Amino acid sequence: MKSLIYLLSFLILLASCKNEPEGTNALTLGKLTLEDATPSPGDSLNISYNEKAVDSIEAMFYYLVNTNAYAVDIHLKNDTKNALKATIQIPDSASAIAFNIKKNEEIDNNNKEGYIIPLYNSEGQIIAGSNAAKAYYRLNFGERNELEVNKDSIVTAIQKDITEHPEISKEWKLVYLDLMYKERKEEGKKLVTKYIDSLSSKESLTEKEYQSLLRMYNLTGNKEKADSIKTAAIATFPKSKIAERESLIKVYEIKDLDEKTKAYADFKTKFPEATGQINDAVLRTIALAYNKEGDVAKFDEYANQIDEELNKASVYNSVAWEKAEAKKDLDFAENLSKQSLELINSLKEDPSNKPDYFSESQFKNRLEGTYQMYADTYGLILFQQGKTKEAIDTQKIAVGDGKSVDVNKRYLEFLMTDKQYKTVLEKGESFIKSGNSNPEMLDYYVTAYKEVNGEEGLEAKVAELEAAAHNLLVEKIKSNLISEAAAEFALKDMEGKEVSLSSLKGKVVILDFWATWCGPCKASFPEMQQLVEKYKDNENVAILFVNTFENTPKREKDITDFITKNKYDFHVILDAPIKDSRNFEVADSYGIRGIPTKIIISPEGKINYKSVGYEGNGKLLTEMEILIELIEKS
Repeated sequence: MKSLIYLLSFLILLASCKNEPEGTNALTLGKLTLEDATPSPGDSLNISYNEKAVDSIEAMFYYLVNTNAYAVDIHLKNDTKNALKATIQIPDSASAIAFNIKKNEEIDNNNKEGYIIPLYNSEGQIIAGSNAAKAYYRLNFGERNELEVNKDSIVTAIQKDITEHPEISKEWKLVYLDLMYKERKEEGKKLVTKYIDSLSSKESLTEKEYQSLLRMYNLTGNKEKADSIKTAAIATFPKSKIAERESLIKVYEIKDLDEKTKAYADFKTKFPEATGQINDAVLRTIALAYNKEGDVAKFDEYANQIDEELNKASVYNSVAWEKAEAKKDLDFAENLSKQSLELINSLKEDPSNKPDYFSESQFKNRLEGTYQMYADTYGLILFQQGKTKEAIDTQKIAVGDGKSVDVNKRYLEFLMTDKQYKTVLEKGESFIKSGNSNPEMLDYYVTAYKEVNGEEGLEAKVAELEAAAHNLLVEKIKSNLISEAAAEFALKDMEGKEVSLSSLKGKVVILDFWATWCGPCKASFPEMQQLVEKYKDNENVAILFVNTFENTPKREKDITDFITKNKYDFHVILDAPIKDSRNFEVADSYGIRGIPTKIIISPEGKINYKSVGYEGNGKLLTEMEILIELIEKS
């Protein structure tokens, strides 16, 4: 039934969005027009976008190669017809293309269908693997680009492409099995079992076949078989990627520093060319451990071996920040902080080693954000060294768009120390009105106001700024309200009582997905405790803390100990692990990809709000209060 609904929706979409001007081979979808409705790999393709202001538009496209997506910037230019135009080059290796366009940071999702285009061969037929690539892109990028994501339809599209074009099976087999197992459990289990049996029956396996078999056992949660396959793979291919990864993980898990460094030296003797994220993670732990012991030479030795410059810069900044907070070894911290900034600058100048999923401009923007964060560290170090004016200049860079409360607060602190009261008033007013401030910053503003203007008009000015900040926050929250179906659930709480969504109908329900190992989750809990206390006697509001992504033998004890130790009055319910899987039932049904995630459900059973992460700006309680009020009134 889902497939039929999807097909009907697709036909309606084509009828409403697709417009091929008579006498041309153009294709128009929403605001985007392709000069050629049937583009091919290797083509130079002219496009136009129905907007006038090029400065407000950010555009890029992904060229899709099987399961991989590669990002490329699009440089749109104005033309005489008040539209924006560009020419893109489609690589020969591409299976499909997908456009990602934003106006003033707002995504153009083309009525949630996006701009995902198949590619064609010389006979005008969609090439093998194109529809599978389109579907897989929707699965991986759809949610972040605000597209409709129907997993059943995605599985169907990939299945159909493989059936019609068996030659693509080699590239798509494992992805297809993974999706089938997760989305169509019974059918998927049979296919996975059949595939496992076909590999297991072989007298010998290649390194890639060992990797495939290991992936399938991990998929089904069969740890015993997975461990057995790892052992066999390492014995057969002692220099394989499996062997390398397992050796690194063992080194990472060693606690004793001397043993760890010896084990890493043995590892490098066996795998001298090893690089990558796990290798860098091991080097990071060793370097940080030596820093903790005060061994600067050893810290430098291991930090300098880190391969990725972003990872190396991160280590330097971490140590510099730690010392800045502790107000010790400031000269050493200053040197490390400088190195972190220099590394980021070198990447900005030559972004050729960017990840595939970033376009060049996206990567530069990310680097700019990282540079500002590390400049915040450098600014604090300079300030603590008494170099106040230098600190102010650096902190001005760190402030960026002014959205970090902590960074803004330090900037005002530095300005106050230098008695730049007029700048404190100017910057402070901007921070407070935009909602990017805290009570300490308001105190700075009040002090500066008195220094410049005396007491006259102060009370009215503060009230004006706080009202502006509150109104802006309300409007921001309103703009992020949604209305989506909330999946039914029935889970046990810590007392063994069942709690279901249906039993809470008529209430505003707040679901806070968390785990005891999640730092940001725990950081948000003091404010969540305040929320619980405020609404504990309100029968129209239910706040549930959904423990998920946690399935240890001591799970309930760990939760109880944590709640008791912190004196939290939380109603915790336990998300159920899905059998033969690493996933959890409610987290899966609500599309939870990271925690903390907070979901607010209306009395009618609709998801009205979803928030991922915790910013730590002290506004969580206020935001929750505004949301509850808005949803109760709607």
